[in-house]
Amino acid sequence: MNDKEKFQQMVTAAKFANTNYEQYKETEEFMETLKNKPFNEQQQKLGDRLFLKIKDLGLKSAVASKVTINLLDTNDLYKLAHYMNDKETLQQMVTAATKVVQSK
Repeated sequence: MNDKEKFQQMVTAAKFANTNYEQYKETEEFMETLKNKPFNEQQQKLGDRLFLKIKDLGLKSAVASKVTINLLDTNDLYKLAHYMNDKETLQQMVTAATKVVQSK
């Protein structure tokens, strides 16, 4: 790993400081397994995890499904994978996405 890559890794870690190291590491490993998969498969696998976290916030399945799809379609998957480990950030994202899907 060169200096630029190390710096980028440090910046990324700082962005996701609200998650603990184990969550960060697990998410990095999970995203690494998706790296060479087609984009739609990456979305599906991340969506499977994201949906459960969104349901845990109290949304009904139908709304949670629409919110999950909205978040997957409008966010960088790597960042979303990390943001979903920060309950406060995820709640903010879900609140905003819920407004969008309910306005349609």
